[in-house]
This record gives sequence, C-alpha cells and structure tokens, in this order.
Amino acid sequence: MSNQPVQSITISIVVPYYNASDCLERLFVSLADYAQREDIEMIIVDDCSAQQHAQALDEYAAKKAWPRLTVVHCEQNGGAAKARKTAIEYAMGEYIAFLDSDDAWALNKLDSQLAAMRASSAVISGCACEQIDLASLEQRRQSPAPEYQAIPYSPWRAMFGNAYSTPTVMVRREIANAHPFSDTLRYSEDVDCWRRIVLHHGGIVLQQPNAFMFKHAFLSDEGSLSSFTFKMSLGQLKSLAGLILHPTLKWRYKLCVPLAMVWAAIKGLRREWIVWRHRRRLKHGN
Repeated sequence: MSNQPVQSITISIVVPYYNASDCLERLFVSLADYAQREDIEMIIVDDCSAQQHAQALDEYAAKKAWPRLTVVHCEQNGGAAKARKTAIEYAMGEYIAFLDSDDAWALNKLDSQLAAMRASSAVISGCACEQIDLASLEQRRQSPAPEYQAIPYSPWRAMFGNAYSTPTVMVRREIANAHPFSDTLRYSEDVDCWRRIVLHHGGIVLQQPNAFMFKHAFLSDEGSLSSFTFKMSLGQLKSLAGLILHPTLKWRYKLCVPLAMVWAAIKGLRREWIVWRHRRRLKHGN
C-alpha cells in the first residue's frame, strides 16, 4: 500500500444537466481547463434527462476519460436546485463552483476567483454573467482571467437585488451545506440561496466578468427565455417572505422584507412588460 498522501480537493465544479446534449461541446471547453488538475473535481448531475441526452452525456464523458470527472444520474427530475444539491452531496472540495450546462467560463477563471476570495476571507463570490454570441467565445477565452478586483457585497443590496449570476458563483462547501438550496422553490432558488448566505456571512462581488451566457437573462426569440418569468417573480416573493420566519436571520433584515417584496414585485412587473413588448415586436416583425 502506498504511503503517499491523498491529494486534497480544493474546488468541486458542480454542473446540473437536463436534456442539453447540444451544449456538451461548449460545456466541456470550460471544463477542459481543469481536466488534469488533481485539486479540482467535476461533478455533472443528469436531472433525469431523456434517454438520448443522458446517453450523449455518458458517451462524451467516457470519451474524455478525465480522472476527476463524475457523472451522476438522478432517477427523478427535481429541477436545477435539486441537481446542484445532489452534486454538493458528492463534493469533496473546500469550495463549490457552479456552472450551468449552457454557459461558459473565462479561461482559468477558478484560480483568479479563488485568489480573490482568500485575499478577502470571503465565503462566497460572484458577479454578473456577460452575454455574448457563441461566435465570440473562442476569442474571449484567448487570455486567462485577470486578477480580480472585488468589493464587499452589502447585505442590504442583497435584500433588494441580486449581484450574482449562478455560473459566476463560488462558495465555501461548509457554507453551501449550512445554507442549502430550497426544497420548495423551483424558480429563483439560486437567488434565494445567495441572499441567505450574504445576509448571514457577507460576500464579495468581482469587478470583472468571469462567465458568459449566450442568451438574454429572460428573453429569447420566443419572447421569454424559459416562459416562466411570472413564476420566477413569484419565486422571488416566496423567497423573501420566507426570511421573516428564518430562525437565525437578524431582525433588522426581517423588518425590511415587506419593502423588499414591494420592490421585487415592481421589478417583476417591469420584466413582464419587457417580455410583452418583445413578443409584440416579434409578432409584428419589428
């Protein structure tokens, strides 16, 4: 038996996957940055995809044969939050980094982000995701991610908005376990999780983008990215209402919940108005 110490895992990359075989090539471009790293593991959770999509994932992963890549198949569809929770249960890393199957990362993003978190002793970090077209991805990944500048993420800002896009987020694993994704939210569950963490522990906001999305945050050519913008707004309101009964949240934040709910409702109405206008323009060919 070897007496060599086992390499500890610093970062666990968590990827929920659902019927996304058309995104596999793009997904593995980002993961390939860390394919041979012994201190980084990758956990892809298939959220009960259709057989052809699940099989495509297995075949792609088998072809890569990366030593730190694990694919987990769920027996029932539970949504992205449930898939992420499942991946975190398997994770061994000190930190959890989130990536969605249809998004991409800047080159070597994790090392720069980890350095920024350790420099400020932050338990969570992230920023807004930059929207680009797919043709620009290769060019945007030519240079490694810069040394990130960061500012504190005020809990008050978290009460009234969200500074984090999910594919940009990195969080300490013990914090992710202490503040898990909600089992009752299917929409805005990521915003709910980040908010609870920031309200309890603070965080930092990176000042340079570290991830890319290829579609509008809630619009597509059909008008709505997922056709669930209204449910997203309801999820936001339900998330905020749940803070009132949270057993460990400070009262100064609980007292602001009604005002935060009003603000969230106003933003939700504005989002629906934007979707309506977009659909109308598509309908009339403008």
